[in-house]
Amino acid sequence: MLRLLGALFVLVGTGGLGYLMAVGLTEHAANLRRLVAALQHLESEIVFASLPLSQALRRTGRVIGGEVGQFMEAVAASLAQNDGRTSAVVWREALAAYGPELLLSAAESEILASLGAALGGSDREDQAKHLALARAGLQRYADEAAEKATKGKKIWYYLGFSTGALLVLVFY
Repeated sequence: MLRLLGALFVLVGTGGLGYLMAVGLTEHAANLRRLVAALQHLESEIVFASLPLSQALRRTGRVIGGEVGQFMEAVAASLAQNDGRTSAVVWREALAAYGPELLLSAAESEILASLGAALGGSDREDQAKHLALARAGLQRYADEAAEKATKGKKIWYYLGFSTGALLVLVFY
C-alpha cells in the first residue's frame, strides 16, 4: 500500500513539473504579445494624443496591466522624478529589473534596450518609427514563441508523466 502511494506521488510530482514547464512556455508567449500591444498603445499615446513620454508610459501601463504594465509604470515613475537621468538610462534600469519577470530572451531584451535608447530623445515621428520597428521584431519573436508553446506544451506534459511512469517501473 505504501509503495502504491509512493508511486502515485512520483507520478503526480513529475507530471506537475511537466505542467509547470508547459505553463512557462505559454507565459513567455503571452508576455511577448502583451509587449507588442503595449508598444502599439504607447505609439498611439505619443503620436495621436501628443503626450509626454512619462504620461504615455503611465497610461500604457495601466491599460496593459500584468508584468508588462508594471514595467511601463516603473519607467514612467522614474521619469517623473526628474532626477537628471535620461529616458534611455531609466528604460535600461527598468529593463534590468523587470527582465526576469518578463521571461525575455537576450535577443528580445536587446530589441527593448535599443528602443529605450531611442525613446524620449527625438520627435514624435522618429519615436513612432522606432516603436514600429521594435514592435515588428517582438511580433516575430511572439509568433515563434506561440508556435514553440503549442508544440512544447504536449511534449512537456507527456515527458513529465512518462518520466514518472518510468521511475515507478524502475523502482517498483
